Order: sequence, then structure tokens, then C-alpha cells
Amino acid sequence: MRIAYRGLFGAVERIDKCINYLFKLMIVPLVLIGVYALYDQGWLELGAIKAASLAKDYVNEVEDSVDFEALLEQNADVVAWLRIPDTNIDFPVMRGSDNSYYLSHGFSRDYEITGGIFVDYRNKGDFTDGFSVIYGHRMSSGRMFSDVGKFEDKEFFNNHREAALYLPGQKLRLIFVAFASVYGVQGEIYNIGAFRKDESVAKVLENASIIEGEPISSASRFILLSTCSTKEQAKRDVLLAIVEKW
Repeated sequence: MRIAYRGLFGAVERIDKCINYLFKLMIVPLVLIGVYALYDQGWLELGAIKAASLAKDYVNEVEDSVDFEALLEQNADVVAWLRIPDTNIDFPVMRGSDNSYYLSHGFSRDYEITGGIFVDYRNKGDFTDGFSVIYGHRMSSGRMFSDVGKFEDKEFFNNHREAALYLPGQKLRLIFVAFASVYGVQGEIYNIGAFRKDESVAKVLENASIIEGEPISSASRFILLSTCSTKEQAKRDVLLAIVEKW
């Protein structure tokens, strides 16, 4: 009887050791995943903070000007600077040789998952096209182009109708006229070309939840700000602006 008891106790002890071993095997990957998630989030935040701090180095608040000479010394792809009052959007705008590079590289050209703010490479860098698109990532922290989504609120939209786009030697006024959530595959909007302005604007207005200002379609130049939507992965939040000289 004692032998049977000792055998049973030994079996239970071995099972307990196996369970503890399996638990350790399970907990280690979970800990590593958690550590990586914290590191990844920290890396994201660092990239976004670096981008947000650029204004203090290159924007002269007193003179209301941007030091493009210094900007271009650091990155020859810089074509403009975009500022939207009362938002986190205060960034240089780059133009790459494609629409992929600045999805994962910032102003410094270092690899950054937050990317940069950039105009479609098919557009001219001086924004003389009839329809130009500026892209940026949407961050859960509210940085980069996240504040584009705030314009979905009609009160916020109406209280933030204007923005400034600085170019070397001139300043443009952006007057926001529409906000929409669209699918990223809608070629009518993102298929940029010399004769696509009317088609692109019409598609934005067709999907718009907010439209202000008349007549919109008769304007000569438009700029579209585009970022990811938090509501649906395949969608984009877009903010349409008429372009005027300041």
C-alpha cells in the first residue's frame, strides 16, 4: 500500500513539474511579446515626437516664415511646410521619387515607421497642379496626420477652416471645403493626372459628410490631405482644400 502511495505521489509530482515547465514555456514568449510591444510603441512615439519638434528649428513664429535654406540642406526633397492652427499638424512636406519611401522614412531620411508627410510624387513640388494630394500616417497617439480625422466633427471643421502651406518665396492659404471617408482603392481620387481634377473633386464631394463653401468645383486648385481612417482599415479620411495665395 505504501509502495502504491509513493508511486502515485511520484506520478503527481512529475505531472506538477511538467505543468510548471509548460507554463514557463508559455510565459516566456508572452513576456517577450509584451517587451517588444512596449519597445515598438516607444519607437513609434519617438519617431512622432521627433517629427513634431521640427517646427522649433525651422519656423520663425515672429516673422511667420520657414527657413527653407536650412531645411533643404538637411533634405533636398522638402517642397513645402504645412501648418494647421490648433492641431498637431506642423510639418515639412517632402516629395520623393515614389509614394513608398516616406511611408517608412522621416524628414531626416532615417528609417521611421511613423514615416513623413509627403506630396504624391506625380504632383509638381510647387503645387501648381489642379489637384494635389498630401499623405501622412495616422497615429494612435494623435500625432502625424491624425488630426485630419478631427475634421469629421462639423463644429471642429467650421472652427478650423484655414491652414497655411509655405513654399520657398510664397505662402498659400488652404480653405477647407469638404471632409470625406473614402476607400483607398477609389481611383477617381488617387489617380492623379493633368485632366483628373474635376473627376477627383467630384468623387470626394460624392462621399463627403461635410461640405462648406460654394461653388467648390469652379476653383482652379485643390489640395487633398489623406490619412488612414480609424473606423475601417480599407478607408481613408480625406480633407479637401481650395488653394489661394495669401
